[in-house]
Amino acid sequence: MKFNIVLILFLITPKCSPTLFGTDFILNFFKSRVFQLINSNINGTECATDLNLLVHSVFDLDWWAISMLDASSKMNSGLLRGNRRMLGNYDQCISLEKAQYCVVPVVPDRSVREYLYKNIFHEINPQNKTTNQDILSNYMIMHYGLCIPQSCTTSDLSKLWKSLKKSYNLPGKAEFSDDLCYSKNKGINTTNTDIYVFFFFFVVVTVELTSTIYDLHSRQKGKHPNIFVSFSLYTNTKKLLSIHCENSSLKCLYGIRVLGIVWVILAHMLIGKSTHCVNSLDVLSDWTKRYEHSIFIAAPYAVDTFLAISGLLVVYVGLKFEFHWTLFYLHRIVRLGPALLATVLINLSFVKYLIDGPFAFNTLRVLHTNCQNSFWYTVFFVSNFVPEDYRCMPHSWYLGIDTQLYLLAPTLIYWIRHKKSKFLLLIGAVCVFSFIYTWCYVLNNNSGFMYFFERVDDIYTNPICRMPAWLVGIYFGYLLHKHRLQKTEIPYIINVSLWLACLCIMTTLILYQVYILRHDYNVYRSAFFNTFSRPLWSASVCYIIFSCCTGHARPVNTFLSHPVFIVLGKLSYSMYLIHITTTYVVVTNKRQVGYFSTFEFFFDFWGHFVCVLVGAVVLCLLFEAPVVSFLRHLQARRRTKMH
Repeated sequence: MKFNIVLILFLITPKCSPTLFGTDFILNFFKSRVFQLINSNINGTECATDLNLLVHSVFDLDWWAISMLDASSKMNSGLLRGNRRMLGNYDQCISLEKAQYCVVPVVPDRSVREYLYKNIFHEINPQNKTTNQDILSNYMIMHYGLCIPQSCTTSDLSKLWKSLKKSYNLPGKAEFSDDLCYSKNKGINTTNTDIYVFFFFFVVVTVELTSTIYDLHSRQKGKHPNIFVSFSLYTNTKKLLSIHCENSSLKCLYGIRVLGIVWVILAHMLIGKSTHCVNSLDVLSDWTKRYEHSIFIAAPYAVDTFLAISGLLVVYVGLKFEFHWTLFYLHRIVRLGPALLATVLINLSFVKYLIDGPFAFNTLRVLHTNCQNSFWYTVFFVSNFVPEDYRCMPHSWYLGIDTQLYLLAPTLIYWIRHKKSKFLLLIGAVCVFSFIYTWCYVLNNNSGFMYFFERVDDIYTNPICRMPAWLVGIYFGYLLHKHRLQKTEIPYIINVSLWLACLCIMTTLILYQVYILRHDYNVYRSAFFNTFSRPLWSASVCYIIFSCCTGHARPVNTFLSHPVFIVLGKLSYSMYLIHITTTYVVVTNKRQVGYFSTFEFFFDFWGHFVCVLVGAVVLCLLFEAPVVSFLRHLQARRRTKMH
């Protein structure tokens, strides 16, 4: 505390007024204590020499030294509302010769954390759970940006901090790391992996340009398109912009996919914006507890929407054509693999050339380092079993769950074709098993329900807990298949009643998210919602799909089948893959954190969405669309040979 008072007096007292408040005494006292601190801890090092020179130059008002001091962070206002990132001026520091910019996280001592939780964080955490306190403790870590000589190592800085902490009883621990220090001379390290990745993308672009030239030449000659034009950018762009659908009765799925992926992007952007703002605690304590914002908090239901659509399509399409186990699994791998692998490679090599800023290392750790260590889990669709902090592509857990459930689809299709009477019994038994497992797990582990506010990773990314939503889609896919063979008529009163029931269920599930945040934790409520809310949501979505596809909701079907949705729906997978990388790049390149408000959030979202859309178009045209076109050519050839 004494040190802080002296430092504040030094900063606010003008040197040009030596008699004001005994300034000479204060400055000389401060100067002597700084020299003592440096020379008693790191004497004889190059860092000590440069720091002594820096202090002398500051008192002599040398411009380079004043610039370094000015570039370092100062204490901000609003600390009690979450303004914990005092970053200084990154670019100003980097532009100076022999200077380095270091981000220093300071973790408060246990006594400070308990004090803050008692006086501030209790209003954020009404559920009074220890797991919530663990999550909220991350919001107590302060980050300071220091502009210091390049000669100073993290070892030198650690010694200085330990001495300061001991002398002035500072209630925190500073964590110094070379990875969090940046300088003009510290360039990007190009590795052999980068060269291989660049060469791979060069080959892909070359093949696609060659295919495009061949395609245009063939069209001029009047030749019929063949398998060699599968990689043509011209043909694939035309298909992307086309509003033609193979399954015209399922057009409404395009609109639901687009709304779902927009919901997902909104939620992930909200997490990024709310954790990188000067009022992050206001967001947690007030913004998230307003019912008008419940639509953002309820975004995890988008996952159940996609799982239900996945289950519906796998049965509907699987029953429509002759079934082959090998081709069934091979189609899945070839369909999803290339775009997924390309995204992993982008994270491995391209991302580090796109980011620059105080928190570049955090992004590299999440996207680059994690992909170096665990990309095999993502490529083989088992990343949902990897802890989130070590997962390559944090959102890839969904593909893992979806693919693992996809492995069960052939068994269910077999039962539908050969044991229809027992099919519903099988689905019901599996759902009951999932319900019992989820209910018991929550009770035994005192688990929460809200993903962002509680530790629910063991449930949130567990295929057993997620299975009912997918099985609901399986059942409705079977109903749509039956309707295709024999038209289904739903009485008007029953249809309206079911629509009202679905809308009431979905509205209740969305609004109840805020209710949960506003009230104390109840383990039975958590068990109920973890067990039944997701299949209820999926059942509501699936009935809306069924009603649209069977002609019982023409206005809704017309809206969801709009040409804009059809085009954007073809990009939904690529948007899903690339949007997290885009979010991290956008957030990382910011030099200062801003103020979070609903208006600014929406304003930023649309610019962010355009960036995601552009990235998705590139990813789709280079990797997704060519594979889809290639598979269709192979399927057409196979059917021709069969006939």
